Order: sequence, then C-alpha cells, then structure tokens
Amino acid sequence: QITLLKGVMVLHGSGVGGGSLVYANTLMRPHDNVFNKNWPKKINWKKELDPCYDLAEKNLGVCENQFESEADLVIKNMSQKLNIENTYHKTQVGVYFGESGKTVNDPFFKGHGPVRTGCTGCGACMIGCRIGAKNTLDKNYLYFAEKWGSEIIPSAQVLEIKPIHRSDHKFEVHYSNTEIYFSEKNILRSKNVILSAGVMGTVDLLFKNKIKYKNLPLISEKLGEKVRTNGESLCGATSFDS
Repeated sequence: QITLLKGVMVLHGSGVGGGSLVYANTLMRPHDNVFNKNWPKKINWKKELDPCYDLAEKNLGVCENQFESEADLVIKNMSQKLNIENTYHKTQVGVYFGESGKTVNDPFFKGHGPVRTGCTGCGACMIGCRIGAKNTLDKNYLYFAEKWGSEIIPSAQVLEIKPIHRSDHKFEVHYSNTEIYFSEKNILRSKNVILSAGVMGTVDLLFKNKIKYKNLPLISEKLGEKVRTNGESLCGATSFDS
C-alpha cells in the first residue's frame, strides 16, 4: 500500500506478514550513541535491550548480506575518496542465502519451520520475495503461531472494536472480507484484543473507534500527536564516473 500524508509518503504492507512482506529485510542494531543521546540516562539501554535483540535476530535469521551490488561498490568507492572507508560494511539482513535457488528443509528452527529456498540475488525483496529466501513473518512468528493452534484470517479488514459485557468475552471485533465487494460484517468475540497493525493501521483504527464509532472513548486525547516514521528516506544518487 502507498499512503500520502501531509509531509510524508508511506509505503506499507497489507497482507499476512504485514510490513515484513515489503521491507528491505535490513536488520541492524542501533549504534551505542543512539541510546546515549536520545534515551533516558538512568537505564543502560544497550545492556537492557541486547538480550531482546539477540532473541529477535535468532528468530528472524539475521546474517551478513552476501551480495555486493554495483550500488554498494559505488558507496564503497565514495567512502574511500572521502577517507572514511572504515564506515563501509555489508548490512545485516534477514535472508536465507544457502545455495542459490535450491530448496531445503527449514535451516533456522531445527527443521520445524517451513522449507526455504536459497537467495538468488534478484533484488525483488521490496515487492515480496518470490523465491522463499526472505525471512518474512509468515515464515517464522506467524508460521509457528498457526502451527501451534492460532487461526490466521487473511483478506480481513478490521472495522470496529466494541466492548461488550459478558462474563466470557470482553470485546467484539467486526471485520469485512477485502476480497468481496460490499462484504457483510463478520464478528469475532474475545477476552483480549492486541492491535499490531503498525502505525498506519493501528492509529487509524484507534481514531475510528474513538471518534467515528465512539466505541473506545477512554483512549487518550494525545493519540496521534507524536507519530514518527522509521527514519528512512528514498534518495536518488548520480555518479560522475563513467
């Protein structure tokens, strides 16, 4: 999906796996100076978060990128000209490289995950890996959630979250099927609801249920006041070299 807002254009995923389907599968830890400058000083954030990064990197299959494209080499050459070659390095990515194009049994979770195919370097990561090499959420977290009993309902757009007063359930979730024009509302009932539709989906859903449907009036008036992107910008670059 592409959403145009005031001052920003957002590219985000819509499907089972969400943004992981269209992200650039680059998974790098922040430098220490990020925590030192912008985070509360009383906590050693690096020490606090390192175990979380370790676990996430294990589940997301993070490794060093094995390809260097011409664009990478241009950046490397530029770093040499600027005498900052030490700042150039290959990125950490969530990809199964293996043998290019060869499908094997799960290499990440002791054979309990889905089969995977070695990366071919086609560069189609941003529009959804067609090979089976990119570590999208449907190949780890969501795969195991479904394997262990969760039901995943694709092509569903949540419309309303309504509190209800029953001893066994606390909420009704109303949703429609995006594959059917003028789809009738479907209803699920649950004790708890977790919203994890990213900034674009979660904030929009909360606003609708607070203001339009008036289902969740206790949501803070601060909702949406401090929303930030992931800091990525798409830039063009040219080289004077032939």
